[in-house]
Amino acid sequence: MIAIKGREYPRAGHKIRMPASGYVESPSFMRTYPRVINKELIEPNYREWIESYWRKEFFEARNLEIFYIRGAYLVNECLILDDDLRFIENASDDYPDHEIARAIAAVAKETEEGVLQNYDKVTIVAKKRSAHNYGHFLMECLPMAVIAKQALSAFDGELQYMIQRVPSPMQDAMFRAFRLLDVDLDDVLVQGFREPLHFEHLLVVRGISEHGEYLSPLAVQPAETIARRQVASGTTMLGRSSEKLFVRRVPALGRGRELLNENEVAERLSAAGFLVIEPGSMTLEQQIMTFRGADQIVGVCGAAMANIAFCKPGATVTLLFPAMFPDVFFWFIATHKRLNYTEIRGRQISYDSPNSWERGFCLDEKDIQFLETL
Repeated sequence: MIAIKGREYPRAGHKIRMPASGYVESPSFMRTYPRVINKELIEPNYREWIESYWRKEFFEARNLEIFYIRGAYLVNECLILDDDLRFIENASDDYPDHEIARAIAAVAKETEEGVLQNYDKVTIVAKKRSAHNYGHFLMECLPMAVIAKQALSAFDGELQYMIQRVPSPMQDAMFRAFRLLDVDLDDVLVQGFREPLHFEHLLVVRGISEHGEYLSPLAVQPAETIARRQVASGTTMLGRSSEKLFVRRVPALGRGRELLNENEVAERLSAAGFLVIEPGSMTLEQQIMTFRGADQIVGVCGAAMANIAFCKPGATVTLLFPAMFPDVFFWFIATHKRLNYTEIRGRQISYDSPNSWERGFCLDEKDIQFLETL
């Protein structure tokens, strides 16, 4: 039992499921088996899981769910409580009981102190777990906003959008993306982690992705829209371009999946005519124009490679993977964008992570020579 300002909440923390308020059809699509180099390096258990998706040729149409919640608290990236402080399972991301209890405690504390903010405008949730990750934002959070906006086109001028507070470079990219989609930045709200907020009208879209297992064709449409608009503006935003890109994955503490001989690879590909880039040091517009103008893109699997969603159809993309990394996310993007997709699996020779799939890896000489010929 929880009591807040004299009101009792006997079912606070209970988990409920609510019916969807509407649906948007995500179309069916076909996929072809990818070109994989060094597939033999993948351990049997990992390979069996990945193969189950590589072999799947057809994905049926499915419905994306839209939830309209009248009276809701939003905490963390996407933890949603109704006005009775019950956790709405099918509108929220997955959260363990202790995080739900912590969220309720935060709501109770700010309510008692009279500082809990309330918004009466219809608010679209444009964030979810791992909202700080550029790839997740581009392929999951931004599409949540666009799909909901299209579903409520009659109320366009009355909508606002909720994004996550993240480090400055990522926050800047978020704002630029909304601006390129003709969203007034005065209508974009920023919420901090564990900052509870209350909304009279909350809208959330579910089902765009099941990370590693499914990605809707609708997920790439916002990126394509802003790429076309940026190209139409006639501004390169970079000052130089190249038909061939090598995308570096800048090492960071605890980041994992480090290409241990990346400096050598970068030097040799630069000599072979590749432009070596670090997208994290570029504006969103620069990333759009750089990837849009390239015919060959090579890079280590990571958030920066989500920029292949800006590529023009027919571009060739080569992803560099640790042998054990069990992921097909980029293959989905390449499928929906009609890109020529290859992945190279590299030997994992670092043991600086407890998870085998996160350990550093290395490209062999034959693999580097193959990249030099692209």
